[in-house]
Amino acid sequence: MFDQEKYIESVKEIIITYIKSKFPECKVITAFPNVEGKDLNLTKPLIYVEFERESNIERRRGKWVSGNNYSRRLNVVYSLQIFTSGESTGVLARDRVIQKLKVDIPRNERVFAGQGLKKVDIRFMGSYRLRERIHLARIELFGQVTIKTTL
Repeated sequence: MFDQEKYIESVKEIIITYIKSKFPECKVITAFPNVEGKDLNLTKPLIYVEFERESNIERRRGKWVSGNNYSRRLNVVYSLQIFTSGESTGVLARDRVIQKLKVDIPRNERVFAGQGLKKVDIRFMGSYRLRERIHLARIELFGQVTIKTTL
């Protein structure tokens, strides 16, 4: 009935476009980097965007809106993982990215609402050392999506 891949990827593209506009110096990736290899370049922070989970808002998984149209609202959660080097410049760059995201995303809620993503919020989940000289911070981005389909 609903094509889950379409709305997951379209919301991910909205988030990636927004991050690229705010952080042109960072590299945004959609596949988890190879942290085991030695060819990982962390001169600039890497931001990895990943779909985390969804949950229905309506109790009965949607409603009829008009004619043969069916509407369903979902809460979606995306994980943003910021990879940096372990040096002080890398950790400071990571913290700058986190602070800017925490301030800018709630402030620019209208930008997201104009593209179909409503009630956007962001939450810092934690930061830790992934392995030697690689640090990771994890942020979750929450939003609400309305999906419509014709039966």
